[in-house]
Amino acid sequence: MKWITSATRMPPARLRKLLWIGAGVALIVSGILIALTPILMGLTCIIIGLYILLRTSADARRLFVRIKRRFPATFRPFDNWRHRHRD
Repeated sequence: MKWITSATRMPPARLRKLLWIGAGVALIVSGILIALTPILMGLTCIIIGLYILLRTSADARRLFVRIKRRFPATFRPFDNWRHRHRD
């Protein structure tokens, strides 16, 4: 019951950030489970979950940048598309 009282004293911005991170993780996990079925929505859930995590978590962003630097060829098609379609 101690965690309930600490959650009520938490600033609203911090609580909102934790809820977004939880939603992103939940979407990634559900996307992985859906990807095991013959439905194509699994990849969409994973991408949306990653987008949410990268927007809200600095740790996830650092990990993404590290992976992107380690394997640049994997992300090159996306980077080319993103730079081509900039406003």
